[in-house]
Amino acid sequence: PDAAQELRRRASMWCEQQGLMAEAIGYSLAAQDLDRALPLVERGAESAVMRSELATLQGWLEALPKELIRTRPLLCVYHTWALLLSGSTVDAAEARLQDAVDADVDGSIAGEVLALRALMATYQRKMRESAELSRRALELLPEDRLFFRSFIAGYLGYGALYSGDLVAARRGFEETVRLSERAGNMVSAALALTHLGDVSMMEGHVEAGKSYYEQALARAVDSQGQRQPIAGVALIGLGQLLILDHRLDEAARYFDDGIELIDRWGRAGAIGGYLGLARVRRAQGDMDAAHDALQTAERVAAEFEAMTEDDAYVALEKAYLLLA
Repeated sequence: PDAAQELRRRASMWCEQQGLMAEAIGYSLAAQDLDRALPLVERGAESAVMRSELATLQGWLEALPKELIRTRPLLCVYHTWALLLSGSTVDAAEARLQDAVDADVDGSIAGEVLALRALMATYQRKMRESAELSRRALELLPEDRLFFRSFIAGYLGYGALYSGDLVAARRGFEETVRLSERAGNMVSAALALTHLGDVSMMEGHVEAGKSYYEQALARAVDSQGQRQPIAGVALIGLGQLLILDHRLDEAARYFDDGIELIDRWGRAGAIGGYLGLARVRRAQGDMDAAHDALQTAERVAAEFEAMTEDDAYVALEKAYLLLA
């Protein structure tokens, strides 16, 4: 037993040398070697987000003392991201982002901080503010910071989509796919392809929409071909297509599978799946089941305080159900 901690430290070092970052972090945390764990988590956070392993990142962060996280500005940025996606309050995310600013004495992560502020503005549908913050972030971020640049391109696409400018939205999401593929950012690529599917559907191009959703699904896999959590958004998009074909039982299965996957990324992503289930059950005449699905969607939307748009989508679907 006395040798256990040293063996864990050595195991962590070996895993790091082999490129097994998640295992290296796990062993360093088990050894309570915080001097080693902090920089490892900081290095591993970006790849965890790009693989849509938000729960993994949250587990690492929860195992670290909060006062130590506050000393590392970039780690605070990733923690802010995790808080936002997991449905924490805006105040909690703002507080952690302020920790990043306070710890960043030389302003080296000013671009990353602005990128997170742009995300918060997007969630709260402050599109003009989000666009301005995104532009300022792009000016500050080095050209090789493709991870953050790919997400920012997505924010600009969202802003155009919410504003009804489908041409600009398509342009933004296509740029997001391009940058994401250069960065190896599977999450951002899959999200952007899904939104390109949404744009195509709004334009009435159903086959193009299906193609984009299928491309997103193909991207959202690990090296063993296993679907990653972000694949859930593409499954939910395909479920909507099946409703159009009146293949309701198949659509319900896609929504169930999509909810199960995306739940591991961030609960808010599952709202579209619950709304889809409500539409399926309404079309099948099962109003009680439709009401249950909507109640779940309503609860998740209420918990996800950072975003305001989701509450409106749920309210609209509830109105359709009441009319039916």
